[in-house]
Amino acid sequence: GSVDLGFNADTDANGIDGPVWAIAVQADRKIIIGGDFTSINGVVRNHIARLNADGSLDASFNNPGTGANDSVRALAIQLDGRILVGGLFTSFDGTPQNRIARLNPDGSLDASFDGAVGADGAVYAIALQPDNRILLGGGFTRYGNVERNHLTRINPDGSVDPTINFGAGCNNFVASIVVQPDDAI
Repeated sequence: GSVDLGFNADTDANGIDGPVWAIAVQADRKIIIGGDFTSINGVVRNHIARLNADGSLDASFNNPGTGANDSVRALAIQLDGRILVGGLFTSFDGTPQNRIARLNPDGSLDASFDGAVGADGAVYAIALQPDNRILLGGGFTRYGNVERNHLTRINPDGSVDPTINFGAGCNNFVASIVVQPDDAI
């Protein structure tokens, strides 16, 4: 529980200029962060950035381009290294992505994932199932033009998974999701 003095994400007087709401660690120990920030140490990083293991900004992760146009609230790293991003945004690097997007390991937008229709409200939670399907929780009531009150499961391509039925869903927003070892949600 002691502070790791070798980790310092605020290496400059500018630091991170807004809240960090989501963190995910890649296999190489690099750290993806998402939130309400627009720069780190004076370098423009709209709502998403990658830090090195020591907390310094990873300048090589510049492929998100203009990044998200609003807050990033959820992150998950898939086994293949691709990065799922959820939040309040409606575009990512100028491309329509309604509150859900997937990035390639280098940070570029993954064109094989369709987040354009996406959710009609915020995505606050992302969890991955062993079969690569994706669980989303948030403040949305529809996903992909299908009624999904605050909880849905999508296929690896971003489409709604019609094989699961959460009934009426949840009566309020979902802020976190966990998949148990027996695959129960």
